[in-house]
Amino acid sequence: MCSVCEGSAEGLVTRKRTHSGGGRTTGSKRKWHRRMGGLSFLIFFFIGSLFSGLMFALLSYAPSYRSRVTPHYLPDGRFLQIADEARVLEPYLSAAVRLPDSLNGTPAGKQQQTARSNEQEALSSLKVAVEMKLMGKDDKALRLFQHAMALSPRHPEILTKYGEFLEHSQQDIVTADHYYYQALTVNPSHSEALANRQRTASIVEHLDQKRFERLDKKRDALSSVHALDAGLKRAEKEAYIQHIYHSVGIEGNTMSLAQTRSILETKMAVDGKSIDEH
Repeated sequence: MCSVCEGSAEGLVTRKRTHSGGGRTTGSKRKWHRRMGGLSFLIFFFIGSLFSGLMFALLSYAPSYRSRVTPHYLPDGRFLQIADEARVLEPYLSAAVRLPDSLNGTPAGKQQQTARSNEQEALSSLKVAVEMKLMGKDDKALRLFQHAMALSPRHPEILTKYGEFLEHSQQDIVTADHYYYQALTVNPSHSEALANRQRTASIVEHLDQKRFERLDKKRDALSSVHALDAGLKRAEKEAYIQHIYHSVGIEGNTMSLAQTRSILETKMAVDGKSIDEH
């Protein structure tokens, strides 16, 4: 029995030594794997940084290259036509800020003469228009005011008088306020235009505010309608048909709204129309 016990003890000692040796081997392998993993991470990090740097350099270089080869589609400054603006503003510009004669389409003397004659005729029409207004002949006065505006559209006196006519005779205070503003743009010291503008500005602002409130109410009412509502579906369908009808009508299509609706709803051709119009 003692020999058996001694054999068992020796076997246990041998197993412990074997396990301890295997544990040392496994620990060294783990350390080696950790070192290799850290080295692999450093290698991948270095490669990624290098790739990012190269891509950043390429992207930074590409826009400058495109900007050098992109053609310029805008015309040169000498081809820009500003003669029309010069002819309109010439009578109201001081001598110090007038454009040189080389930029105008006509000689300076002829241009000034035409502007003066137009202004004189416009002022004559304005005088007659005011008389027609006082006599109660608004139709004739309106045509004369429009004629004066066509001849001299930026004359402050014409703008002011026409605005007063629209405000008091036509009840169009918004357009009148716009003309007062234009008159003050040309001549900020015009007393009548300034007084009229001070009177109409607050009224027009109040009208605009009321219009915005109505638009907000309509927007809220439309937003409250459910997307599956039958009425909304019909309105969307009608808007879609109207959009197609007017779009093809602009391109020269001669189909009526009913024919367009029939094609969209039935997917069938209509009589008397060519294939191109379908």
